[in-house]
Amino acid sequence: MTIERILIDIPEDEVDRIVADFESEGCTTQKIEQDDGLWTVKAQCPEQ
Repeated sequence: MTIERILIDIPEDEVDRIVADFESEGCTTQKIEQDDGLWTVKAQCPEQ
């Protein structure tokens, strides 16, 4: 079973670090650029 986490309104200078943190925990991630230049990160994480 997986847990979906969604973070919104992430600044450009933080998005890659957040993705790397999720991926280091075994999550699959997706970055989506918002119309205002900020980012949304969706992460599918294994339930622990």
